[in-house]
Amino acid sequence: MPFTVERSASSADEFARLSSFAAFSASLSGAAPPPDLARRASELGSFSLAARLSSSAGGAPSPRPDAAAALAALAGEALVRERCLDAPEFAAALGAASPDDISVAPLSGGLTNSVYLVTGPRSKLVVKHGGSFHRVANDIPFTLARMETEAACLRVAHAAAPDAVPLFVHHDKEHNLLATEFLEGRETLADALARGRVARGMGPALGAALARLAGASTPAALGPAAFASLAATLDASASLAGFMFDYVFVHPFERSTTHNSWPAALGGEVERLVFSDEKLRAELASLIETRAAPAAEQTVVSHTDIWLCNVLLAQDDAPCIIDFEFGCLAPAAFDLGHLVAQMAFGAFLARALADSEAAAPARGGASEAAGAKAEAKPPAVAAATRRDQEGWMLEAMEEVWSGYEAERAAAVADPEARARAPPAPPVEDVLGFAGVVLVRWSISRFNIFACLGVDPATPAFEAAVGRAVALGAALLRERRSIAGAAGAAALARALLGGEGGGAGAGGARAA
Repeated sequence: MPFTVERSASSADEFARLSSFAAFSASLSGAAPPPDLARRASELGSFSLAARLSSSAGGAPSPRPDAAAALAALAGEALVRERCLDAPEFAAALGAASPDDISVAPLSGGLTNSVYLVTGPRSKLVVKHGGSFHRVANDIPFTLARMETEAACLRVAHAAAPDAVPLFVHHDKEHNLLATEFLEGRETLADALARGRVARGMGPALGAALARLAGASTPAALGPAAFASLAATLDASASLAGFMFDYVFVHPFERSTTHNSWPAALGGEVERLVFSDEKLRAELASLIETRAAPAAEQTVVSHTDIWLCNVLLAQDDAPCIIDFEFGCLAPAAFDLGHLVAQMAFGAFLARALADSEAAAPARGGASEAAGAKAEAKPPAVAAATRRDQEGWMLEAMEEVWSGYEAERAAAVADPEARARAPPAPPVEDVLGFAGVVLVRWSISRFNIFACLGVDPATPAFEAAVGRAVALGAALLRERRSIAGAAGAAALARALLGGEGGGAGAGGARAA
């Protein structure tokens, strides 16, 4: 029979329903539970359920996989509801005194945590619930210390750029919950691109925000004692920082199908551009040294994961940066290079979406012979709009960099703000880090185009990956000779509009 659990206004009732698993397990049929279900239930706070699942081997009634997912979702939501009433910090921020005062709804998009929108009489909060494993790739362990890292980074970042970073509200360490303010009327940059939006005011503001974050987190800005304390907090997440280091700088440059994948037709190009180029490998080795042991004057608290889903856009195009859980000490060039790479990805994504839409069958053309109803689909974005998006993102490659530099120049010129001036990152380091990020997101386990809805079985996907790999390899290999942001944008533009148009041909020209 279908698995259903009626919602109760009381989180205690919901937990009781979950904990008394034996009472309804007889209604569930199917195979044995997934081996990690007990662990997941424990992480979600339902310890009675975890114990019951742990002892359910040997032919005892077990939940179907869909039941397991329903249980996990319900347990997480119940925990959030309970803590938002019981924890004074949450309750005060929400203005909540009883279960009827709040509503809890899951938010989509979280790869590493379950995320909820909690609405109360006074405010709305975004509440993350973290587990000790990656939420999607559950073979990847993720230290829970990352939530304390995020809390520490948010405090510094919001103080430096309150218009560009959400307010940190509370970290419930015992229950692995972290809350920030909910920002009304925002959408991710990825969603904006998907629906055809062009936000030309974003680039300079995003670069300026990054400069303020970098400038506020230097030893000079924080003072030696505060900087040392922050560094110690970040060190607690060293295992996660190490994972991210390998994921960005090591695995994408290995001939490994465990961590990497790419379209078969691009195998020769990937081998030539990434794995066999001795100059690229030498530049990578040099860049790894810079990343692992940055010069003191270049060291800042780095976000390290500013991708298209971690930038929110307001209706007036003002950007906001979210999700600081991977924060660590790194050279200022790393985040700036990451942003340059993400703007290039935005341009390549716009082209991939345009190609996919052009190749798709006519919308609404379901089979009349089969008596099927036409599938409701969003209207296609006009090809001209997609081209406009490409131009916007190519411009943004330069604008995020110029926005950073303008903010730095203003701080240096102001005696009162000089102590908070961000470092001036070497051009070759920004370009090199941008190249590494482009390769990483193109051929690693989490391909950015697949994550953002481009079908890996289509020519559009293959072309997008080819362009990104070609640009990444070129920026890394030739980082000491490319003319800064303008040179990087020119290479990306050539890959999108070069004669011949193929990913392989473009890659050959760029590299």
